[in-house]
Amino acid sequence: MSMSAPADQPAIQCFLSYARDDEAELTFIDEFKSALNHFAYSDRGRRVEVFVDHDSIGWGEEWRQRIRDSVSAATVFIPLITFQYLSRPMCREELMLFVEGAQKLGATELFLPVMVLGHRFISEDSDDPVAQRIAQRQAKDLRNAVLQGTQSATWRETMLDIANSLVDAVESAEEHLTRREASGQHPILEPDEPDEPDEPDEIDEDAPGLHELDEAAADGLDEIRVLMENMMGLFEKVVAIVDYAMVELNTATDQHRKTAILFRFANDIKPLSEQIQTTGSRLEVRTTEIDGLLRNAWTLARDHGGTQTVESFRSSIATGVAALSDLDNAAESISEFLESLKPAEVMSVALRKAIRPMRKGVTSVLSAFLTMQSWRSITDN
Repeated sequence: MSMSAPADQPAIQCFLSYARDDEAELTFIDEFKSALNHFAYSDRGRRVEVFVDHDSIGWGEEWRQRIRDSVSAATVFIPLITFQYLSRPMCREELMLFVEGAQKLGATELFLPVMVLGHRFISEDSDDPVAQRIAQRQAKDLRNAVLQGTQSATWRETMLDIANSLVDAVESAEEHLTRREASGQHPILEPDEPDEPDEPDEIDEDAPGLHELDEAAADGLDEIRVLMENMMGLFEKVVAIVDYAMVELNTATDQHRKTAILFRFANDIKPLSEQIQTTGSRLEVRTTEIDGLLRNAWTLARDHGGTQTVESFRSSIATGVAALSDLDNAAESISEFLESLKPAEVMSVALRKAIRPMRKGVTSVLSAFLTMQSWRSITDN
């Protein structure tokens, strides 16, 4: 018995995230988009619309909220993972924001990571929160397909597998999100819980209210301020060690003496470097979580609160982010400081290894800074 062709269904919306430095060398993005759409439609009857950057879909300054909204609309997020990707604060921010939103909705299948290169950095035991989230989703592997070329059988087989996984993910999420809506659950606040359906215009009575969200966000902002203070304190200690070591290096004339100074420098800086990585990872994770709380609270205040509630929340947000006014300068200073360490790193393998955790921590910090800077405009929408 033959099956009839499926009726036309809405195109699957897909956001493709990648490091542009990778595309400059690998040049397969257009082929990836084309193959994804071809195989999804030819094998499963679902067309795919792929967006590849913020400008092409007009997100502008609103893209953070749009990336959260895209979870509710069953949009798939496909990051093309390489070490370059893990090293880009903007890429990390995109991934963390989407995954946080997907977890809140219980729609984690919409996160479909694809490994291109850098496999060794992806592990659930990693101290990198982005690498952990990728490992937890058992990413698809595109490495051999890319290396063999987009005209190879391996490429076609791999893209067919990814296309089918894409359709499976969307259809599973569509069913899940439809059940949520039918049960009257709040679309952005609470995970699934069995409950009686509410009236369409009512808010789920078990969902956290504006006061609870505001309180949780305030506590989170306090923690973020403490983490930032700790981070800056760690950097002050590192700068002091660097300054002292550089003075010694500049005055040392014997090569053995310079080697000893660099070795001691590495030993002194290593524990601080590891603390910076740990603190940076925590800051990145908490910033993503607080971003969700703030945006959910604003949505609730704007859609269900009166004028006084809205203005009160605007004031609360303004107060909360006032302490973050120096972020631009802080981010620039951190980046410049790391750049200044490169000459010393070239001189010593031990020092290079000691500084490596710090660089990872700084990447997480810069990702967090990007999110925190966006909070100034949350209430503009």
